[in-house]
Amino acid sequence: MSADGPLSEGSALVQLRPAGSRGDPLAPLPHEAFTIPHRFPFQLGLYMAVNAISDAYAIIDGPDCLYRKAEWIHGKHDLCSTLLDAAGQHRIVSTLVNAEAVIKSDGSEVARRIRRLAQLPDVGAAAVCSMPHVTIIGTQYDSVIAELQGAVPFPLFEVPDRSLQRDWIDGYTDTLEAIAGAIDISGRAPGRERVAVIGYVMDRTEEDHRGNVRELQRMLEALGLTLTSVWLSGDRFSRLADACDAGTLIALPRGRRAAEQLSRRTGARVIEAPLPFGLGATRRFLLTVGAAFDRVERARQLIDRELARLIPRLEWVIPHYLVGRRVAFVGDPELFAGLHELAVEVGLQLELLVGSARRREGLAVPDEVQAVLFAPPEATLRRVFADVAGPDGFDLLICDSKARATLTHERGAHLNFGFPCFQRHALYDSPYLGFHGWMWLLSALVEALARSDEQA
Repeated sequence: MSADGPLSEGSALVQLRPAGSRGDPLAPLPHEAFTIPHRFPFQLGLYMAVNAISDAYAIIDGPDCLYRKAEWIHGKHDLCSTLLDAAGQHRIVSTLVNAEAVIKSDGSEVARRIRRLAQLPDVGAAAVCSMPHVTIIGTQYDSVIAELQGAVPFPLFEVPDRSLQRDWIDGYTDTLEAIAGAIDISGRAPGRERVAVIGYVMDRTEEDHRGNVRELQRMLEALGLTLTSVWLSGDRFSRLADACDAGTLIALPRGRRAAEQLSRRTGARVIEAPLPFGLGATRRFLLTVGAAFDRVERARQLIDRELARLIPRLEWVIPHYLVGRRVAFVGDPELFAGLHELAVEVGLQLELLVGSARRREGLAVPDEVQAVLFAPPEATLRRVFADVAGPDGFDLLICDSKARATLTHERGAHLNFGFPCFQRHALYDSPYLGFHGWMWLLSALVEALARSDEQA
């Protein structure tokens, strides 16, 4: 590839490989460059993290338009969300500053909101952040927090706003890192066979993500380990401190900085493991953890048992529904490698990958995929999608709801997946990680294709 490192902010990578030619990255055309990029703002990641901690609040120094972002999650993407409240006790709290007040901002409105939160029962923690036009004033939120920390009965921590430079994934990971520095570690005794998973992106609290947490626990317990905490998993803030009882922190790609931060405070060791999305990544996850505890053979036996149980179910499914189908994916770039491996395993032709976030250092991009984009302008996304799809179109589009609204995909099947996911909700156990998650995803793909075939 001609672009091996991180791209500049807001840029798009389109990797096209025509037959007999390497091809060059295709930048947005001049008239496309100023259309809305297919990515989500920094503060949505912060909101996701707060949503995934059942008693956490976020105080945002800014006007009330910030509630519009919360509505992307509450009641649309996540039917179980408690971010907003009909009686007004929202877990996203605005200082309601206007343009004049911003100029005079000294942090007093943030302090006032913190004191009001202290009057509520069961507040587990509060994050402090600001809107970009407030950030540039330079209010010292750390001083406000230091002044009030001993006066309120819950931890306070700042998540510095980076909306102008970063995206939703950074908002989430920055929040994890802030929690790792703020959480109370007193009275904890890390145990050798106790582990915590750091860096799971719980973008909603429905049963797909809760199912993922259960699958992580099931696999780790099968190795004889005790899972103390998953950051994040929908639990209360106090439960996050149970990670301090772990002698080993399993750092997923999105949790490495937070795990290192927590490790410096607790003395726990950190092992880096892949997100177990797909069979290959699940196998690598288990072998990595198994090796850290001298249980590689136990991990291999678990893998063999799971495959022996699941693979026979696919004997007729693969040739009848999956082999040769053309597929496009728009969503979280961390899922690129797992989707590509799944496509190879079952005979799908994965031809287009589009990330809803900027490209991060170290992210593996499958060379075999014809076209790869990161956070492209919507006009570029539409053009490249049409070019790669060709006159026959894709058989299956796996994408988030924003991409579904952007793209014309009339003939093929569609699976709403990722963030945001407005058209599909998980009211029963529906993991997409681990062995159970691999089977759920295959079932969902088959169902979408079968329904499309019937309607054709």
